[in-house]
Amino acid sequence: MYISAHISYNGKSAEIDFPISDEMLNEILEESGMSTDTTGAFFVEDIHYPSELSCLDAKIINLD
Repeated sequence: MYISAHISYNGKSAEIDFPISDEMLNEILEESGMSTDTTGAFFVEDIHYPSELSCLDAKIINLD
């Protein structure tokens, strides 16, 4: 399943498309100034796709 999301962490944000390799995820998080500890609490600003996962909007998740 393809997922497109806008994620934020401590005032920084990024657009991330899943599935994604660990290396690419770390690169996006580093470039955005976010923690690369994917077990941390990330905020879902918006799930762009699929709309069925919009229930995660405005929720705290870990990226694992």
